[in-house]
Amino acid sequence: MICEGDWVLTNEAIDFIQHDNPQLLRFLLINKEPQWKEKVGRERKYYMENYLSETGVHKVVHKVKSNKVSYKEKGKVHWVDKNDIFLVLRFEHEIY
Repeated sequence: MICEGDWVLTNEAIDFIQHDNPQLLRFLLINKEPQWKEKVGRERKYYMENYLSETGVHKVVHKVKSNKVSYKEKGKVHWVDKNDIFLVLRFEHEIY
């Protein structure tokens, strides 16, 4: 279930990652968390969050309505069909 604040990767973003960093996409889809940490040396969630923040290919969910999801970009709201979303990421942070 997609919620506000989730990060989504559209099919277009996956194509960009495939071109920009094909190893990342392969690791993302194949390896489980323990294998990821063993091969890359860092936990998957931190690596993914840093990579997506640097490249800016992700969209942050603003609202969810039936089969559409909105995100804000440059002060405007854009709607995407849920079928165009390839991957949903939810990062949880500890609050001290």
